[in-house]
Amino acid sequence: MKRFAGIIFLVMFFNVWPGVSFADTPVTSTPFANAYKDRQIVEEAMTWGVPTEEITRFLQDPKQSLDIKAAVINAMYQQQTWEVRNHAELYAEQRYDKPVADLDLKDLNGDELFCLGYLILLDDYLTPQKAIPYLEEAKIKNPQSFTVSMILALAKAQSSMRTNDGNNLWDLTEPVFTDSFLTQDMKKEAVQIIKDYMILYKVDSAGPAEEAVPDKVEKPVATSAGELAINVYMNGSRIIYDEPPLYDPQTNRTLVPFRKTFEALGAEVWLDEAGSSVFGKRDEVVIQLPVGQAKALVNEQEITLDVPTKIINNRTMVPLRFVGQAFGYEVTAQGEPAKLDVFIKTVNPTICSQ
Repeated sequence: MKRFAGIIFLVMFFNVWPGVSFADTPVTSTPFANAYKDRQIVEEAMTWGVPTEEITRFLQDPKQSLDIKAAVINAMYQQQTWEVRNHAELYAEQRYDKPVADLDLKDLNGDELFCLGYLILLDDYLTPQKAIPYLEEAKIKNPQSFTVSMILALAKAQSSMRTNDGNNLWDLTEPVFTDSFLTQDMKKEAVQIIKDYMILYKVDSAGPAEEAVPDKVEKPVATSAGELAINVYMNGSRIIYDEPPLYDPQTNRTLVPFRKTFEALGAEVWLDEAGSSVFGKRDEVVIQLPVGQAKALVNEQEITLDVPTKIINNRTMVPLRFVGQAFGYEVTAQGEPAKLDVFIKTVNPTICSQ
């Protein structure tokens, strides 16, 4: 009877996902550890295939970067047949001297939650819902980590595949690839390995799978004087942007990339769950900028702006003078819009209206 039930399960699996072989899934077919073979610990993980004491020490070391920890975990499962294992339990016994079930998630930091969650996910890839709570908690504690967000997205895609809930698997992971708020803490080669597999699930009625293109793309506005050349300096040091500042001739305001600017000003940054607002906090000042709206909230006090926060080339652009002054800096400019130097200097905090 058990054998018959097993056969029925396999038939159902192949029928639900035609063309997908056993273990051909988002979790098992994304061997991004291959991009980290230059790291000895990753090679050892591939060779041993189990969480040795050395591997456990590496995973618990706060000085080690999270993407390499992810690669080590990914590597342990590459040379084995895909069956249920107990690597998470072995790791927990070595790391905490207790089983996983006895661990309190509230006592674990983001890296610990991530490592446990990813181990649980790969231990039993057919039951990804066991791992998702750990990975979701890890994301709460590491909200800007691309690595955490991507593994969580793969887990959710795995769960969607298992439950056949109608979600497109590419749609569950694509937002992570394009999220400009995430810190890119994974090698580009590793990201590409994941992307090359997941894009196979992209459903496009117009043709075969292709690279995602942002829905809203605007280009910096050129003035009559020619091409823009806007440089922004923070206490004498130039801020280097991957998306150039934008001059709005209608309002005479300069817009700059949110994350790079806020971090240069010494602020913590985050966005709300829906991605509809960006936030920055420096000392006791908290700024909220709703995307697409010409307003801001400074310590919950609403302020009307001349120009709205915009999405340009997949970057959130915010009004420079307002942000600088709201955080207590002096903001001055020299030159014309086509060739403009903006200087931000440390002064006493003040809240401005523009």
